[in-house]
Amino acid sequence: MVFYLIKKDIGTLLTIAPISALIALIINEIGMYRNWWYFAPIHMLSISTIPFDVGLYPISGSYMIHCIKHYRKNAFRMITIFALLLTCLECIFIFFNRVTYGNGWNIGWTFVSYEVSFALVYGYFRILSQINPSAR
Repeated sequence: MVFYLIKKDIGTLLTIAPISALIALIINEIGMYRNWWYFAPIHMLSISTIPFDVGLYPISGSYMIHCIKHYRKNAFRMITIFALLLTCLECIFIFFNRVTYGNGWNIGWTFVSYEVSFALVYGYFRILSQINPSAR
């Protein structure tokens, strides 16, 4: 997936991935601090989220913006689709005990957190588009 973005839309990847990584890092740190979730191995705390914070989530956010820009898809629909895809992926991690929830957190709240995250990424993209119309 990342190779497609590098080849077809490097600009989106370079502008959206950093903000996606920052949002993921903040949300994961808050969630782990509040004991809402744990990533295996638990004893490594924040280090266990690095592949997600700098890999999966930035690429997902970049690919979502790419789909909105180049396929002229409805932003709300794309935000929901990508949130649903990542929630399903997280269900797989839960099934294999790679992610554990606590303090009332559940898969529904996970979906909401992905919706909010992708909405923030889209809002950032809209701000960039107003500042630099060629970014659209």
